[in-house]
Amino acid sequence: MSRSEEPQKILFILSPIGSEDSPTRRYFDKVRRHIIDPVAEEMGYRTIRSDEIPRPGTITTQIINHLLKDDLVVSDMTEKNPNVFYELAVRHAVRKPVILMGAIGDRVPFDLAAQRVILYDLDPDNITKAKEELKRQISEVNSEKFIVDSPIETAISFERTGQVTEESQIQEVLSIVRNLSERLSRIENERTRITGVDPFRAIVLSKTEASPGETIILSGVGYTSGARVDIFLNYVQIGSMLVAPDGSFVTTFKIPLSIKSGTHDILCIDGITNTRLVAQLMVK
Repeated sequence: MSRSEEPQKILFILSPIGSEDSPTRRYFDKVRRHIIDPVAEEMGYRTIRSDEIPRPGTITTQIINHLLKDDLVVSDMTEKNPNVFYELAVRHAVRKPVILMGAIGDRVPFDLAAQRVILYDLDPDNITKAKEELKRQISEVNSEKFIVDSPIETAISFERTGQVTEESQIQEVLSIVRNLSERLSRIENERTRITGVDPFRAIVLSKTEASPGETIILSGVGYTSGARVDIFLNYVQIGSMLVAPDGSFVTTFKIPLSIKSGTHDILCIDGITNTRLVAQLMVK
């Protein structure tokens, strides 16, 4: 099969985005247009960024699904955006390929100083150098001998035991996400001077595409401790779950055999705050 006939790989871009037509948006659009996109296309990848996710639903959930499943992530640490580091940690937790970038002169955080970082600016000569290094690192990722080097590898218990299951993987990710959520929500609360707000509430499906009769693991973080979460498939209740003291829940459900193919909504409602999050499930 030629490259043109192969299914196109997905490269998910993590970077500050900013509001439309803001200086931040214009800057990172240029980084993408001049450095990331040309190399990705040459190497057989299609790029996507969180502001371009086309499917309806909760944006945080969709971002996490991209972090769990996409072939490659490029993370731009410029400006030390908290959301970028939160998303980067989720990707590291599942030990999938990540390439790090940062603007020349922008100090790399201590925790990532030992990682390889592609340094760039928008000077034409440095753009060329950054593109060459990005192409080289993507070639390494595509190599059969490539092994993911995650800085939090020792925190992944299923790696130590060798027992890898979807549920154990999601549990490990949720544990790391919960810790990050607590730390980052403190940052957000300090910035906005609003207490008790958790902007990192999310639900995650173990599969976003499945067939009738398959069992799906549904996980959530950032919910109200002790609340009952009601779970609906296309607004028909299929389950209910108590939230753990740390704000998380994990449950399973089976896709009905009678369900029609197409996109379906999985709705989770927090019984105390009435917060509603929706994830998309594609039934084949």
